[in-house]
Amino acid sequence: MTPIFLHFGILHIVFNSWATIVEGTLIETRRGTSRLLILVLVSAVVSNLGQYYYMDQMKPGAPHFFGGLSGVGYALFGYLWMKGQYEPEQGMILHPNTVSTMLIWLVLCMTGAVGPIANAAHVVGMVVGIVFGLCRF
Repeated sequence: MTPIFLHFGILHIVFNSWATIVEGTLIETRRGTSRLLILVLVSAVVSNLGQYYYMDQMKPGAPHFFGGLSGVGYALFGYLWMKGQYEPEQGMILHPNTVSTMLIWLVLCMTGAVGPIANAAHVVGMVVGIVFGLCRF
């Protein structure tokens, strides 16, 4: 879970923190602190394990250095996205532009155009959030 505390530059930490605060506040006010905490902890561990495993498959034996909170941010996004789609009465509805922006950013990062990005952490985090959102957690 430690990689969520590492960031590589001011923009990295600002955008990761901003997304986590905005998304996390919405979840916490609607579903409670304990649900948010569980989602953050599970997504931090699972997204980082996914990133580590992916890097190990690509370059076995090489050192694996990555960090950031974006796997958690994408988990919170995935959770809110599913809640808005399948439980709108919960009041956690993302604007369609937010959904588009997050998905476009995910794909853009995968192209490599914005530098080295922990893409597996993004994808795994989003899947964790989607699963939690679909499970009515």
